[in-house]
Order: sequence, then C-alpha cells, then structure tokens
Amino acid sequence: MTRDAKTGKFIRVTRGTLVSTQTAIEVCEKEPDIAAIRELLDRALDKSKEQAEVDVHMQTDWDKFIARINKARQKLAEDKRRKGEK
Repeated sequence: MTRDAKTGKFIRVTRGTLVSTQTAIEVCEKEPDIAAIRELLDRALDKSKEQAEVDVHMQTDWDKFIARINKARQKLAEDKRRKGEK
C-alpha cells in the first residue's frame, strides 16, 4: 500500500503503480482500517459515540478525616519541637 500524495487515498502497490510512483510514504501488509483509526482519534479527543458511564459515590466521614489530619499536624509539631530541643 502507498498513499497518493495528491489525494491522500491509499493505493495498492503493483508493478505498474510502483514504477509510476515517485515516493512510497507508507507500506503495510494489510489495508488500514480507516474506521478503527477514526474511532481511536475520536476517543483521544473525547468525542466517541459510546461514552463510558462511571458511577462514583464518595462517602467519607469528614469529621473523622479532619480529626485524623489535626492529629497528624499535632504529631508533626511535637516532632519539630523535640528536634529543636536536642
């Protein structure tokens, strides 16, 4: 396979087209699947037809979380004081 520089279309390489072609840009064993390439690019740009549904429920006891953070801050402050005493 080669891609025609003027039209951008893929052409099967035969002896006749190989002689008339000045440059061969791409060589593939199989014909490229344009639909698959389009799907990959759409997904990369977040434009896919099938959007994945993600159900996220975050349940956190914020009081426990805040208490844990404060306890860690107190311990860090105590460790700094101890290092300063030595």
